[in-house]
Amino acid sequence: MELQEYIESFTNDVQADADTYQISIEEAFMSNIAEKLVENETISEYETGYFKKRGRSNRQIEINGFNYEESDGTFNLFIVDDLNEKSLSLTNTRIDALIKRAEELVYCGIETRFLEWEESSTGYEVASQIYRLYNNRLKLDIDYDLKKVRIFVLTNKSLSNRFKNVKREDIYEVPVEFSVYDATKIYDMAKVGFEKEPVDILLEDYGTEGILAIKCTSKDDEFDSFLAPIPGEVLANIYLRNGAQVLEGNVRSFLSVRGKVNKGIRKTILSEPEKFFLLNNGITVTSSGISYENTSAGLQITKINDLQIVNGGQTTASLANAIMKEKADLSNVLVMMKLSVLANHEIVVKLVPEISRASNSQNKVDEADFFSNHPYHVKIEELSKKILAPAVDGNQYQTIWFYERARGQYTVAQMKLTKAQSKAYQLKNPKKQVIKKTDLAKFLMSYEGLPHEVSKGAQSVMKKFSTHVQGSDGEGGFWEKDSSSVNEKYFKELIAKAIIFKETEKLVSSLEWYKEVKAYRANIVTYTIAILATHAKKKGKNIDLNKIWNNQHMYESLINQIKLTSKWVYDFLTGPREVQNVTEWAKKEKCWKKAQEVQWQILPDFEDDLIPIHIEKKTEITEKTVNAMNFIVEKDEIFWREIMKWGKKYLYLTPREEGFLELAVKIHTHGKIPSERQFAEIIRIYNSMVSKGFKEQEVDVRN
Repeated sequence: MELQEYIESFTNDVQADADTYQISIEEAFMSNIAEKLVENETISEYETGYFKKRGRSNRQIEINGFNYEESDGTFNLFIVDDLNEKSLSLTNTRIDALIKRAEELVYCGIETRFLEWEESSTGYEVASQIYRLYNNRLKLDIDYDLKKVRIFVLTNKSLSNRFKNVKREDIYEVPVEFSVYDATKIYDMAKVGFEKEPVDILLEDYGTEGILAIKCTSKDDEFDSFLAPIPGEVLANIYLRNGAQVLEGNVRSFLSVRGKVNKGIRKTILSEPEKFFLLNNGITVTSSGISYENTSAGLQITKINDLQIVNGGQTTASLANAIMKEKADLSNVLVMMKLSVLANHEIVVKLVPEISRASNSQNKVDEADFFSNHPYHVKIEELSKKILAPAVDGNQYQTIWFYERARGQYTVAQMKLTKAQSKAYQLKNPKKQVIKKTDLAKFLMSYEGLPHEVSKGAQSVMKKFSTHVQGSDGEGGFWEKDSSSVNEKYFKELIAKAIIFKETEKLVSSLEWYKEVKAYRANIVTYTIAILATHAKKKGKNIDLNKIWNNQHMYESLINQIKLTSKWVYDFLTGPREVQNVTEWAKKEKCWKKAQEVQWQILPDFEDDLIPIHIEKKTEITEKTVNAMNFIVEKDEIFWREIMKWGKKYLYLTPREEGFLELAVKIHTHGKIPSERQFAEIIRIYNSMVSKGFKEQEVDVRN
């Protein structure tokens, strides 16, 4: 698929979204690209919202969306180019004009010119946030402030060959950067699966010839590890210039919830900088490769490719704060850096979670950050490939609900196909039936009654969902206790919940009252679903998910109930509330608690169509038990001995658990069959070992 063909296909998908959700093509275009930026971790979340006005001296203001990155203090503004303009290229003049429209909003925020605007407008919300964050720069103990503004220019054209990336002037000492996502960049992102863009650090760009290092250890074809003292000023400026892009997932998440500067680190920086190296634990960094020179003083690193900080985020952020807020002199500050150069992407996937866990062992690390490669996702992907959806809507063929476990997997699968092949692929794997990991979390958590978490955005709900699946510390979660229940029935119900969510989005968009307000759809949808699912659960019943799976659509009584409840939800969210901003109010647990106290009107037909929840009797041999038995028997003696060996090696197994694994071995050596309870316990132990890092490919069949 060539560039023009891909952009044409991408634009058609955008237009389809605009028609489906009855939004502007610009909003649909921005949402499509912003979702990809979330996937590749360029941004953590985004809000759509169009705003156009005149600012200082009649200057034009225009934006299409925004978000604030708590982890690095960057305020992102999005502006979409005129998509209907016939020109095929985007000139420097046009780019400058678009950027100035977003910059003008920043000026109006800092100068409080927004106070005369309509309070419910996107512009007022954004400008007021910018004003508050800018003034936090003066508060030494608060780290949620305005460190940088980044403007995203989004277009379906290609950059002019004469494009020059000219540095923008600061706005009241706040640096301004911009990124242009044009047709070529969108196409290139699609080809590589929307992977995170690497940050390559050329050290001479940060005021030093290089960093002296000692090579400490290595393993052929996997990694080389170094110890190196990095100047504090260099580290701070790497962070200030690149922000969250140099932070590995768990570090970014940690910095997003801290709020206050570590006073101990700050005190050392300001009063005893020469002791910093002695008192601070330093940072742990990974890289895909380095450039170095052999000097008389030793090995000197001059470039670090794809630098990622996997531990030491607070140290890094505190150094940056000292420069930003207090103009501190960091010339005497040195930070110990443990640098691991990883051989390839496969090694990165394998080792980064291990390095991050070990490096953060003295601080609580959220297991959500290591969730992307969890066996739960592998199982869902496996089920999605083999369970075909019923043929409906007059079609004579069954389709697949495509679970996109890896970023951009669906698009990449089509990049080398001809137009005819791509069309055939999409018939079997419709784009509307693609589910991403964050989508899955959103669908399930809405249904489970956590709309306030869903309202917080993709990262927050994914974190909550991961805790549900694997437990708060990687133990005691749903997967460990009951992984065999992730079966065909589970998958079909999951898809039914996805259908409810997706069709509720479309339904709300089509309602006359919503067409007038065009706001808070995401919050309305998740709260509506949570309210109805919770109502059913209180009655000991459930929405008929099997009926939805068989029809691949919601049924009439559910549709009518959603039409009614969604309007009530809008009135509830915009009515009396403790937080002025509606989207912020929807994120509060208190908002959800109040919603549960409301006497929502339930239609008789909806009530009648609810089905009883089936509770399995203790005497029943359940599908879960049968699956557990089959799994354990199918694995051979060598497998169970190796998992026992691995668990003992890393001190994960108790003597009691070793005994249960011995029972799994005896199935093959003595023909002894465990009891139903023992089968369940063996499965629990297996899941526990997998969640702690055991992989089947680690079994050495030579022993």
